[in-house]
Amino acid sequence: MDASDIDVISRFHDIRNLMYHNGSGITVSLEIVDQYIDVAKLLFFGLYSQELVVDEESQIEQELGIYLKTYADFISYHRRSLKERDKGEMAFYWKTKIFEKINPALAKVYLDCQSFHMSITGVDPDRDEFKRIPEYIKKIELLHNEVSKFVNDVVRYDRYLKEE
Repeated sequence: MDASDIDVISRFHDIRNLMYHNGSGITVSLEIVDQYIDVAKLLFFGLYSQELVVDEESQIEQELGIYLKTYADFISYHRRSLKERDKGEMAFYWKTKIFEKINPALAKVYLDCQSFHMSITGVDPDRDEFKRIPEYIKKIELLHNEVSKFVNDVVRYDRYLKEE
């Protein structure tokens, strides 16, 4: 391992920090993931003198990938559809308001989805929750569709944007 390897690892760490701290809700491109895997394999070999074999994706990994893409697409659209945040308003409440306008029951679904997301993507993910991924893909798709319908209802959406 030399200085250029450390630079590559540092670059990946910087990408991770930008995504985590800026909270854009989007994930890295597949190309970056592939590069990261290549570096991880080199590091593993350097540490253990054994090749790291990456098996085919499991069903859970495939579902997790679909979930994360669905979630990222939804969060990106959701944030673009929100009205400007009031000064001092907590982000949590700001992001939930649109669902309360559309249908208060959707606000509960949104909060449930956020809780689930934290349980599977946090520092210590709850692997038992992974079996519920298909259920939450459907919930997120529902939220995305409802926000989309709301945004496309020009009269209601315009009223929402102008509210104090």
